[in-house]
Amino acid sequence: MTTASVAFATALALVVPGGDLQGPPDFSGTWTMDLERSESAQQGDAFEAPTLVITQAPGTVAIETRRKSGTSTARYAMSTAKAPEPGPATPGRAYWDGAVLVTEGTRLVQGQTVSLRERRSLDAAGREMTVETLIVVQHGYSFRGAQNYGAAKDIYRKAAPDLETR
Repeated sequence: MTTASVAFATALALVVPGGDLQGPPDFSGTWTMDLERSESAQQGDAFEAPTLVITQAPGTVAIETRRKSGTSTARYAMSTAKAPEPGPATPGRAYWDGAVLVTEGTRLVQGQTVSLRERRSLDAAGREMTVETLIVVQHGYSFRGAQNYGAAKDIYRKAAPDLETR
């Protein structure tokens, strides 16, 4: 290899970073639901649009959901496993599926235990978040043809003050 080839290869390595150096996307911030583009908003008059406040730190992610009726916070421990672990309901965990942040756990909804999995992704500018939600009711029985799950795709926009810090 010539001296010029070595110099070119070194310069190229410094200018073009590897894909792994970028790290996972940062979902931290305040997010408001785009009601016109979100499937959950089409559920009817009783729907309360949430505002999400996400705090992402090494090893954990916290998602605060704010509605007029109240506020709740879900905290997830980051896992290195990409596939969900089989077994009993867990308080919650999060993992990366490429650039997608996956959170899953269980909740009580109107007295019923449900399993919840949400897949969050950002647009290229980091100003729009897509959340794909799958909810499965764990009632312990099923009827032929009965559906015990629901799915929705919702769009959130990053709040203006959070955009200024990007």
